[in-house]
Amino acid sequence: MIAAPLHGIGNKNGEGTGVNILIFEYPQDVNTEWQVHKLASNMHLTHNFEITESGDKSKSGFYLAGKEGVKFIKESSFTASNPEIDQLPGMDSAAGEIRIGKGFSKESFVATIEPMHGGNLVVYPGDAGHQSKILDDNLREGHALAIGDFLGNGSNQVVAGWRVPNRDSLVGIKLFVEKNGNGTGWDSHWIDRNGMACEDMKIMDLDQDGKPDIIASGRATHNLKIYWNKSGK
Repeated sequence: MIAAPLHGIGNKNGEGTGVNILIFEYPQDVNTEWQVHKLASNMHLTHNFEITESGDKSKSGFYLAGKEGVKFIKESSFTASNPEIDQLPGMDSAAGEIRIGKGFSKESFVATIEPMHGGNLVVYPGDAGHQSKILDDNLREGHALAIGDFLGNGSNQVVAGWRVPNRDSLVGIKLFVEKNGNGTGWDSHWIDRNGMACEDMKIMDLDQDGKPDIIASGRATHNLKIYWNKSGK
């Protein structure tokens, strides 16, 4: 179990004591004490992380978004005395939300909302942090991010939601679809236009028709919605 607090003890405005990123190791006997490993304490605000698994253990671990940008912590070093923490190239901008997807080229891409509670939805084609692409700069307090193949076209789309009215006085959720093979061109489509001040969302195939659906919650709009996926046939 991974615990990533928002800020360190006594930390004020992202300054001071760093966040303790902790791993709780699942014991053989759940009634015994869980062993705890501290992975890092040098980030001053963290907000979200994304776990990734691979047959290559060096690529398994989790991506962590925070004030100091996006870092990758390898699974192979979770219990090491000096865990390996990689700052991803080109991804040193403060970030709040983070998700990992795969495009038409089958290469991984990283999607973030920058900065924390920020207004930019950003994609980095390639898992090594290639040239970034801003998909939308008109979010306000972006607070929800998800990845999935909602259209069944073999690549992942990005869904982003925000919770405070933007420059157009709108809240909502949008779907972003890659339109070429290199991650540089994207189209956007409204999922919910001004009916959801989106605080968070989850993706699940609720009706078991093989297509992922979206479940979203809105704090300011006091609502919970399911967006049923009716794409294709």
